[in-house]
Amino acid sequence: MKKLLCSIFMLVLATGMMAQTPEEKLAAKAAKKEAAARQKAANQLVSTVIDLDAQLQALNAEIRAEEAKGESSNDRLILENHEKIHKLCVEGLDKANEALATGLVPDKKKFDVYRSMDDMSVIIINNQLQFYQNEKDKFDVNEFAKGVYGICEGCHGEITYGNRNDDMQLMCIKNAELKMANSNLYLAYLCQFYIMDKNLEQACKALDAYIAYPTTYPEVAEAEGVKNPKEPVAKHAFNVYYTAANEKNFDIMSKYYDLALQYDDEASHNFVVGSRAQILKQSGKTEEWIAELRRIIADNSNSDAGENAMQQLMSYYTQKEDGKNDVDAYTRELIEKYPANKTANYCRGFAMYSVKNYQEAIKYFQKSADIDPTFIDAFYNCGYCWYELGLQKARTVSGKGMKSQAQVNAAEAEVKKYFKNAQPYFEKVRDAQPENPDRWARPLQIIYRNTGNAAAAKELEQYTK
Repeated sequence: MKKLLCSIFMLVLATGMMAQTPEEKLAAKAAKKEAAARQKAANQLVSTVIDLDAQLQALNAEIRAEEAKGESSNDRLILENHEKIHKLCVEGLDKANEALATGLVPDKKKFDVYRSMDDMSVIIINNQLQFYQNEKDKFDVNEFAKGVYGICEGCHGEITYGNRNDDMQLMCIKNAELKMANSNLYLAYLCQFYIMDKNLEQACKALDAYIAYPTTYPEVAEAEGVKNPKEPVAKHAFNVYYTAANEKNFDIMSKYYDLALQYDDEASHNFVVGSRAQILKQSGKTEEWIAELRRIIADNSNSDAGENAMQQLMSYYTQKEDGKNDVDAYTRELIEKYPANKTANYCRGFAMYSVKNYQEAIKYFQKSADIDPTFIDAFYNCGYCWYELGLQKARTVSGKGMKSQAQVNAAEAEVKKYFKNAQPYFEKVRDAQPENPDRWARPLQIIYRNTGNAAAAKELEQYTK
């Protein structure tokens, strides 16, 4: 009896739980009606796509038939049909994307939708490329983008949902595979078109799709056009990076930094290395900028980028208030780490020159010039240090510290020696930069006068008046 009562109780409880209130029944009915409406709308979109595809196929047939007439063909009709096809393709591709976005397209209809996307995308791409080549005012990068993304997804959908036991669908699948093996090239073009259009966000989207193509579409990952793309990824990454640098978009620069560095072009490489640090500086992120320059130096010490970073830091420390200790510590560090680097030696030489330690400065400037005999600034500064030593000694000759003629003679001989040492450096600067007499004319004139070459000194008057 107890078991019977328990069973009745459980049945009543279950019935109570399953029972719906009038409001719940109305809500369930409304939800079912709404779901049916959504499905009907999705089905209608599918029907519209298929119908638009049939229309463009019919228009294509008319064009082919008209063209077959040769000289008697109606060119106006052909042109009008091409314009109609273009509009149908744009509308059809929008409808196809709208239908697929609902998530309610039946599997048995997906192949037809994706095949239509493929057909329409090919026409849009071809039309836009022709516009770009022949009628740039008609070119629309956003329509080209629709076609590019459409062909990728259309072909992928055909391959995924096509019936390989159906001869017609199998033929479509094979064609789709061939198209997909080369469609990544369209993404590369799209990236460039968006850069030209100054749309960095969409350029990045296209580049990301281009980079991820083998992963997104593994069915063609081993195809030659995908495995070894005709358009190098690094080149497009650099173009995006360059555009981002001009717009001071550090986030995008950081994202593509490593890829852009792989672009095999020395000037581009140096730009990438140097520009990120410059953006940090302009953004007021001084500590990050210093850290970035130090990283550049560590990774590229013997390249233009690394040497430029050395000079930037040197300039920063030199201009700092009470920065003498920083300059000394920084240049000591450079010499310890990069003793055979021309810029490291040049910076240390400049540090010594700035505290009037000319003899020590000469040592580093000379080594810098030895490392790079074309480094004219090193020769100039080396000469200027000898020149300053000569001027310093010349002042002592005219001062009150000389007690005998012998001391005067010895000092004058030393002056002449210093100027003689300076002479070949300034002459090298003159030979290298004859158009820039401000760098060499006045020092050489004084040197010649003090070394007994009055004629040479006279010739330089034309530059020093």
